Amino acid sequence: MPYILMIFAFIAICSGDEQKQISFLAKAGFIPDGDSIFVKGGAYDGKALRLKGIDAPERSQPYSTKSKLALLKKVNKQKFRVLIHDKDKYDRFLVTIYIGERNINKEMVEEGWAWAYRYKGVTELYEAEMKKAQQRKLGLWKELEPEAPWDFRRKKKN
Repeated sequence: MPYILMIFAFIAICSGDEQKQISFLAKAGFIPDGDSIFVKGGAYDGKALRLKGIDAPERSQPYSTKSKLALLKKVNKQKFRVLIHDKDKYDRFLVTIYIGERNINKEMVEEGWAWAYRYKGVTELYEAEMKKAQQRKLGLWKELEPEAPWDFRRKKKN
């Protein structure tokens, strides 16, 4: 029976129906960087999660390891709530992660470990939190001119 519910949840997510957001409890498995987690155990075992609204440094960028470790410290060895918003083109769930009432996506930006994600010049979420981190020179904002991950990826692609 739980598998049937999981299939219906998956169909609702894939259909883009924003009225039906799915939430589940999870534990972190592999954490490749500061904005991605693979789920360990449960019905979503092995599923990739992409933290919505943030963009952390790429692996070969400065502060990549520190960003990844900051996320690891927040979620390591504890259950967290995952709220699925959508899926991206890489088949990852776009999510917000909560530990209690704490929004982990927001904390990553507030503490200077990730940018507020921008797409085509528009900031999706957490712009105010990013500006505060910049002003306080937290995390990656200690650098004079940190390169945004989307600019880094574009240069690497070209």
